[in-house]
Amino acid sequence: MASDVFGESWTGFTFNVIATALVGVLVWCQALRPGWDASHAAAIALAFLVSRGMLAFTYFPLTGKVEPSAKYTHNVVMMLAVLVAGWFALRPFRKPTS
Repeated sequence: MASDVFGESWTGFTFNVIATALVGVLVWCQALRPGWDASHAAAIALAFLVSRGMLAFTYFPLTGKVEPSAKYTHNVVMMLAVLVAGWFALRPFRKPTS
């Protein structure tokens, strides 16, 4: 969410590059620790997608005419798709029994 602090400017671009690099280094350091698995990476990705998806409710499309009902329906459907995918990615893995 911090990527929208300075908007679309060179200051915003520089801030986004630094913030992305910092998050990348922190994730990389954590990924090297014992116990890191795919569910940790999925949790990070899910957090990013949900935060970006929530921002979609705060503005109207920049081009074209879109009815509010169509826009918000699309946002809700896409957010549900992200949450369902996140649920599948984060649920405990069960080995099949034979």
